[in-house]
Amino acid sequence: MGFLDNLKKQLTLVQVKYLGGHPELSGPSTLGLGSSEGKLILNAGIRPLLEIPLSDIVGLTLEKASHRSAGKAAAGAIIGGALTGGIGLLAGAAFGGRKKDDSVIVLTVKYGVANVDLFFSGANIDTAKTYPQVAKLLH
Repeated sequence: MGFLDNLKKQLTLVQVKYLGGHPELSGPSTLGLGSSEGKLILNAGIRPLLEIPLSDIVGLTLEKASHRSAGKAAAGAIIGGALTGGIGLLAGAAFGGRKKDDSVIVLTVKYGVANVDLFFSGANIDTAKTYPQVAKLLH
C-alpha cells in the first residue's frame, strides 16, 4: 500500500475516542474506525488494532447524557453582573452554564460466549454527530 493509499484510508476513518470495554484494548485513546471486507476495523493511525466481523456486532446505541456546571454558571453570573450590570448577570449565567455533552456511543459485540460493550465518544466533534458516521460503517 502506497503513501496515497494510506492517506486516503486515514481520511475515510471516523475519528472517535475509545473509552474502554474490550478485553484486548486499553483505553482511553483516539482511534479511527473504518470498515472493509465485512469487518469493523479499529485503527491507531494506519495500524489496525482490532478487526471485528460485522456479523459479531450485536448492537449500536447512543446513550445521551449531558450536565450543566452550576459552579461555572455562578462564576459567569458574578463576572457578567460585575462588568455590565443586571443584563450581564443573566448573560454570564447562561454562557457560564452551557451544557457539556457526556453522550457515549455503545457498540455491543460478541466476544467468545459473552457480549462486551465498547464505549466511544466523539474525538473532534460532539458524540451525537459522530454516531451516524459510526452507524454508516456497519451497513
